[in-house]
Amino acid sequence: MTLDERVTTLETRVNHLQTWAGPGQAEAFEASLRKTHQDLRQFRTEVRAEFRQVRRDAEEFRQEVQAEFRQVRREAQEFRQEVQAEFREIRSRLGGLDTDVATLKTDVATLKTDVAELKEGMRELLRRLPPAA
Repeated sequence: MTLDERVTTLETRVNHLQTWAGPGQAEAFEASLRKTHQDLRQFRTEVRAEFRQVRRDAEEFRQEVQAEFRQVRREAQEFRQEVQAEFREIRSRLGGLDTDVATLKTDVATLKTDVAELKEGMRELLRRLPPAA
């Protein structure tokens, strides 16, 4: 018998209780009342058992969610560390490129100076040559 059926039966019996006194009525009332109390105790026991089970299930669910949350946090932390390592590597490479660019600028400046000196030397050389006949 389901819980709803039991409650409905109990309600029906309570609605039909005899409240007047007469031959056999007091005994019938007493028997009905005892049965009602017995059913109510059984109902309370079952409800308490169900609530205990619900509490256990809720606690188990809470623990599972906490475990999942901890796992997600660990994975997020690992991902963050990986990204930070990648950024450090990129910064390191960019730092090396900055050094290379600075070296190239110095080399270009040196080449410009050398080319200017070569031009000056060529002008001086051309100036010293005799005119073309």
